[in-house]
Amino acid sequence: KTQLKLIQRWPVPKMMTGEKILLLGEWRELEINPVGHKKISLSESGKIVISKDLAMQGAQVLIPFYRQITHHWVHHFADLYSSKWQLTYKSIRINSAKTRWGSCGANNTLNFSWRLAMTPLLSIEYVVAHELAHIKHHNHSLSFWQFLEQMMPHYKQGQAWLKENGNKLPQI
Repeated sequence: KTQLKLIQRWPVPKMMTGEKILLLGEWRELEINPVGHKKISLSESGKIVISKDLAMQGAQVLIPFYRQITHHWVHHFADLYSSKWQLTYKSIRINSAKTRWGSCGANNTLNFSWRLAMTPLLSIEYVVAHELAHIKHHNHSLSFWQFLEQMMPHYKQGQAWLKENGNKLPQI
């Protein structure tokens, strides 16, 4: 007799001051700014500050912010690993995938979900290294995993967070 494990998702933000928003694996406090127009930023104290007019539109207004964060870190790690390991990719796209963190197309086009912005940097680094490793090994063979471990010896830590928490992310 098998029991289904119920997954408790983290709630979709209601966009209220004091609420916690997940960013780079950390719960950050949300602050609604009554002045200012259509803006989301990160304060020096680490709070996510959002203008009132944007907050009133709901949690989906976080998506462009998350896309920007994902774009920045994916390019950072892709540049780092591709130059060190001579892995040439064609382009990087940030998409809205819900069931995969990243993919590597046959023509070495790399795709990443903007949802990575909610995960720790170590997990973003792992997904980028994983997809770049597919440029050399277009499968999940033992050779692939050995190469990935050579590239990023600590990859299992980034992978573990995704396995444990990935299905809990709010469905924005």
